[in-house]
Amino acid sequence: MDLNQLAGIINDAHITELSHVLEKDIPGWPTHAHYLLNPWEKKAWGNTANNFAITMGEHNGTHLDASFHFFEKNEGGKSMEAYPAQKFMGKCVKMDMTHIAPDALVYKSDITKWEDQYGPVEKDDIVCMCFGWGKYFKPLPEGKKYTERWPGLSEEGAIYLAEKQIKMAGVDTFAIDASFSKNNEAHKVLLPKDILVVECLANLEQIPEQAYFIGLPLRIDGGSGSPIRAVAIW
Repeated sequence: MDLNQLAGIINDAHITELSHVLEKDIPGWPTHAHYLLNPWEKKAWGNTANNFAITMGEHNGTHLDASFHFFEKNEGGKSMEAYPAQKFMGKCVKMDMTHIAPDALVYKSDITKWEDQYGPVEKDDIVCMCFGWGKYFKPLPEGKKYTERWPGLSEEGAIYLAEKQIKMAGVDTFAIDASFSKNNEAHKVLLPKDILVVECLANLEQIPEQAYFIGLPLRIDGGSGSPIRAVAIW
């Protein structure tokens, strides 16, 4: 590999930020730990440096779900440290699903319609669905709409993508399952197939239908998920 050539390609590429800012009062699941940045040392207090303690949940902000999120280890669940770094990057296809209503789902027919126009989803693709929901991700109370009625991926659609052997499925909504889901059908189809789930993505409307995705999590021993800094390169 010519590293100078690789560096040149990346330096000349478009790089789009796909993560929301972690800040006070961002939308979070009611039962999860909320994000807090607590001052520990501050130069203004006479300390030699600024230093903060972070309190947060694994699933705050733009984050990744490991299979351990829904499946115990004896059920085949894998926690964050068990995944190789290559699992978090790859060719990404962005599907425009902004026509899907908040009380509706993405079905196989929606995906195949996209494929008819842009080409087939391939093995190890990272499929990101843009519902146009990222614009609602704002600190509460303004961001309350983000946590209410949102669309999602149907069980049928998840099965179709799993059959394609994709690497990861991402959405710009609060969760890949719609707000009205009772059984987390999409999670329970994808995660046992070693297909990671990324939620709360930002700026998907700014990237083309194909890009290169990188979303590296913290390597948390026993973790069920992790916040990520995700980017699209194109």
